[in-house]
Amino acid sequence: MQKKYIPSLDTTVSRLGFGAMRMPRIGDEVDTETVKKMVDSAIAAGLTYFDTAYVYHGQKSEGVLKECLVDRYPRDSFTIADKIPLWMANGPEDVARIFEEELSRLGVNYIDFLLLHAMNADRWEDAKKWHANEYQQELKKQGKIRFAGFSFHDKPETLRKMLAEGQWDFCQLQINYFDWDDYAQELYNIATEAGIPIIVMEPIRGGALANLAPDVAAPFRKACPGSTDAEWALRFVASQDNVAVILSGMSNLEQMEQNLATFDKMQPLNEAEQQAVKDVMAAIHAKPLVPCTGCRYCMDCPFGVDIPAVFKIYNDYQMFNNIDTCKNLYHKLLNEGHGVDHCRNCKACMKHCPQSIQIPVRLAEIHELLK
Repeated sequence: MQKKYIPSLDTTVSRLGFGAMRMPRIGDEVDTETVKKMVDSAIAAGLTYFDTAYVYHGQKSEGVLKECLVDRYPRDSFTIADKIPLWMANGPEDVARIFEEELSRLGVNYIDFLLLHAMNADRWEDAKKWHANEYQQELKKQGKIRFAGFSFHDKPETLRKMLAEGQWDFCQLQINYFDWDDYAQELYNIATEAGIPIIVMEPIRGGALANLAPDVAAPFRKACPGSTDAEWALRFVASQDNVAVILSGMSNLEQMEQNLATFDKMQPLNEAEQQAVKDVMAAIHAKPLVPCTGCRYCMDCPFGVDIPAVFKIYNDYQMFNNIDTCKNLYHKLLNEGHGVDHCRNCKACMKHCPQSIQIPVRLAEIHELLK
């Protein structure tokens, strides 16, 4: 496993990070036995960075990491990143309470990388009002965290404002080749110019860049026969100099093994490979996809609509032109009571969407297409 030394933090991290947001499930519960096998493979290969959050897997992700990682390996053999969701707080007391709960759920007495979760302009105003960043600095002094940062879902001007007004050791940004020309490159440049190391989330955009249609992925096959779509997405991000860790929300042992193999022999993209990525980007952007990453922050819908599932079915149709299959899948959702016919246009989902998708509008369009 390739490692990276971060001079400003005087610490070394594994280039690949284990994202504990999309762990394997059995029904509604996390499959802890499979997660243990994934953790064992990760540790054996030299992966040391594990990323979780208070809200992941219905607030169960931290407990799963305790069972599968913390209770089974020495504390100094791995680093943990965790996040405080300010939207679940009403003041500084709640911020402190959530952090203490995170320590308890994880079964640790310190967290290596503590982030303010999914920050945007409004949440930054709350953070300032509640002195959340100052609280992070106090936790550093107490030895309860090592580094203070934030994950980010907003416009470049908000990132500039946060970097100027706060004290940060790192930030976590959504960077992938699909978003690069839209906003990701500008966010990358802003953080880099400020001297802030970057942890990358959604390098494969919720898995969307791991299963491209054959015509879309043709430039990849031509440039490097036998390579996987996920490998290209990860290598693109790893080729950016200021990227320290690349998170991947792996859902099974096969994905873990593939990613470990990719990072074992990781090489930056050469000029011809960079052109192949540009060609694939152009082919993808020519398709009218919904920019959903499957993060499920919009869930649970109070009326039962499975929003990410609807968007995934639609995007599969756009990528593979398999209308009959997608209609069958959508009708199954309808029969289960999770289709768009239950949407009441309450817009509660839109308050939580990191991608700022006009969810009710897009759902209605998809319903008309697939019903």
